[in-house]
Amino acid sequence: MSTSISSTWNNSKSIGRYNDSNNEISFPTVPIIVVYKTKKVGDTNSQNPLKIDISDKDFGSLWFPLVKKSDYNFAVTCNNVHEIKTDSVIGQFIINGEINVSGHYKLIGTYSTETATNLVVDKVLNDIYNEIKKNLK
Repeated sequence: MSTSISSTWNNSKSIGRYNDSNNEISFPTVPIIVVYKTKKVGDTNSQNPLKIDISDKDFGSLWFPLVKKSDYNFAVTCNNVHEIKTDSVIGQFIINGEINVSGHYKLIGTYSTETATNLVVDKVLNDIYNEIKKNLK
């Protein structure tokens, strides 16, 4: 199995201050979950995560007996705005990115459809999660 991930990002942070405030704010780490149908990977116990749903993506024919072989290629868009507000400061972290995912798998043997799907989808979910985390610093 092989997966190739590339992405482009145009994230931005902006801070507005009231009454000449010098208060510093820091943007918290953005929790992320990546979802494919009932499978979830990422910061699953976090409140208000950025949710990337790839349930509508096609991974090919994972139901063939003995040999399961296919290519997949799709893009995932990540758009979100996280806001911070205090009495003296307001801030926004704008997340704007696109992840391009392509891959190939060839499974030979008596894998069930469920096992084959889990192998392929788990790898893609984790690769997408890691790519997003790397780019949201």
